[in-house]
Amino acid sequence: MRRAYLLGLAIFLQACWASAQGLPPSAPGSAGRMDDPFEITLIRVVSGHPEYGTARQRITLGRTPTPISATFIAKGSGQVSGHWELATPSDGAPNAIDLTPTPLLTASARFSQRRFLQLGTFSFSLSPGERHVMQGPVMDAQSLSQIGRYHVLLRLDSVISMNSTAPVLPAQIAPVVLEVDSQ
Repeated sequence: MRRAYLLGLAIFLQACWASAQGLPPSAPGSAGRMDDPFEITLIRVVSGHPEYGTARQRITLGRTPTPISATFIAKGSGQVSGHWELATPSDGAPNAIDLTPTPLLTASARFSQRRFLQLGTFSFSLSPGERHVMQGPVMDAQSLSQIGRYHVLLRLDSVISMNSTAPVLPAQIAPVVLEVDSQ
């Protein structure tokens, strides 16, 4: 126990010393440290199992789809909050602006981003190298009452870095597509 404490203390002191000396944050390709700029390196939204699920699912009208989840991996540390939305067949497919995280948009582009039916909200913290799997909205057969393509979107509303730098986000977040047909 004491050895683990001393090792943790040594790592902490090394990070403080590196920061005070003005050394670069961490090696490229590493998980990073707490004081690194916050960068979300992966957001993967899937239907089914988080590890091997798919971004597209075909279901029969009246059936419940498999659960949806999102996997986040980050460098640095920060707070992420947002919500889930459902675009129905009558809404049409989301365009590039609709799939762009809100913090990356200019003020005028935010007004052109379409909003769809909100399904739920989320907020959580990410640590360096952490793999965070978040369960998606609960979808029932009644919310998928038309034949056609539904798009389940993950929207990032706010991303806050634990240090003073601006967070780095993916340019777009691919939605899960649910294809509902009669058979």
